[in-house]
Amino acid sequence: MYKGIYEFANIKVEINSLYEYIHKMCAKYKISNNEDVKYVINITEDDIKRENEKSKGQEYIDFPLYYLETLAVYRKFLAFSIFENVFLFHSSSFMIDGKAYIITAPSGTGKSTHARFLSEVYKERFVCINDDKPLIRYENDEFMVYGTPWNGKHGLDNNVCYPLKAIFVLNRGEVDSVDKMIESVAFNFIFSQVHKPTGKDEMKLIINLLSKMAHSIHCYLLKATNRIEATEASRKIIDNKN
Repeated sequence: MYKGIYEFANIKVEINSLYEYIHKMCAKYKISNNEDVKYVINITEDDIKRENEKSKGQEYIDFPLYYLETLAVYRKFLAFSIFENVFLFHSSSFMIDGKAYIITAPSGTGKSTHARFLSEVYKERFVCINDDKPLIRYENDEFMVYGTPWNGKHGLDNNVCYPLKAIFVLNRGEVDSVDKMIESVAFNFIFSQVHKPTGKDEMKLIINLLSKMAHSIHCYLLKATNRIEATEASRKIIDNKN
C-alpha cells in the first residue's frame, strides 16, 4: 500500500493506493501538511476491476492496472468533491492575463489544437491550466478553474487556479466565427461535458452549480478551422473586441 496527501481544488485528500504510479502522477499536488485532511481515498482490487469493466468497449481496453487505479482515484474524489462545490469539466483550460478560459467539445474536435494555437499567439501571457480534466470550484461567488494531474494525452497541466472568464464550445467549421449562446443552450452544452454524479442529491447540486455557471459566465459557440488564423475569432472575446 502506498500513501500520500494531496490538495486538489483546495480539497486535502489522503490517497492510499495499491500502485505507486498515482503518487508520481500527483507529485506537483503533494502537500506536507496533513492537518485538516477531510477525505481519505482507499483503493481496492475491486475498484480497479470496476474501472476495467467500464473501459471495455473503448478503443483501447487493455489498460495497465496502475492506470486504471488513477481513474478509480479520480472517480472517488469526484464522488465527494461535489459537496464542496467542485466538479470536473471535460475541456482544455488555460489562463491569459490572469483570467481562465475553457474550450470544450467532444474528444477529437480540436480543443487542444486551438489552445496550442492561442499559446503561440499569446506566448508568455498564456499558461495551461489543464488540457483535459480540470476541476471547477464555485467559491466566493465566482467560478475558479484548477489544474489537476488528470491531464490528457498531451500531459499538460499546472498546479494553479484562476477565475473563469468565458467558455468556448468548439465546432469545426469552414469559416471562423464566434457567437454568444443564450443561457439555456449554454447550459445544455456545459451539462454534456461535466462528470455526472450518480446520487439524486448530488445531481441536484451539479444542476444548481451549472445553472449558476450558464447564468454568470458568457458561453460562446466557436466555429474554427484547423489553423492558427482561427484564433482571430476567439481573440475577439479574450481581448474584449467583440
